[in-house]
Amino acid sequence: MDEKLQSKAEIEAFMQKMMEEGIPEFEPDGAIEEAEELVLEGYTSETPRAIELARQALELDHECIGALDLLGRCETLVAVRICYFKRGVDLGRELFDEEFTAMHRGHFWQHLDTRPFMRCMQGYAESLFHLGDLYGAIDTWIDMIDLNPGDNLGVRQYLLLTHAGLIMEKEFKELDKRYKDDAFSSTLYNRALMAFTAKRKNADKLLRDAIQQNPHVVDLLLAVEEPDAQ
Repeated sequence: MDEKLQSKAEIEAFMQKMMEEGIPEFEPDGAIEEAEELVLEGYTSETPRAIELARQALELDHECIGALDLLGRCETLVAVRICYFKRGVDLGRELFDEEFTAMHRGHFWQHLDTRPFMRCMQGYAESLFHLGDLYGAIDTWIDMIDLNPGDNLGVRQYLLLTHAGLIMEKEFKELDKRYKDDAFSSTLYNRALMAFTAKRKNADKLLRDAIQQNPHVVDLLLAVEEPDAQ
């Protein structure tokens, strides 16, 4: 918007103009932006359409990290899914080199261009977890938190869970202390799990606190069939 609006009358006149003429639609400028638009549409589409849009995006831009993330999230086989995420992570590390990373470490998520890369890291770590490579998943989650301590994707919950499962009490305490103000039910259940695996005396109390926060989790954990991820 080139117009400099200063007075209330000018602002009202401009808003009236926008209402009458409509807000101009965004027109992608080049193949890369067109690919990004296809990916954005894919995230809100049903799976078959999302896959089609992701593939179209890759035809336009062979290094479209967002398209790889989208394909990974649409894939049901973990062994295939991880390949898409791994490719996205590798491309991201090439794009966001050591100089860029050093400059923006600590607030990586604030740069919109890095978000598809971070999402691929998330998908890659979760795939490693499901394939049994727990320590590989831990390393990736730690790397993500190092890049973005705000942890917009919430990977610390998975990291706490894995620390608890592996009885890594020291690492659990350090991470839990870092986010001591968390009041999520997942955090409370992770604390209870850590207490039980470490055989601490306050385990029962922590579990009661977690159940009080969200009693429905117990039903899900005791369900005969695995609950729908959605």
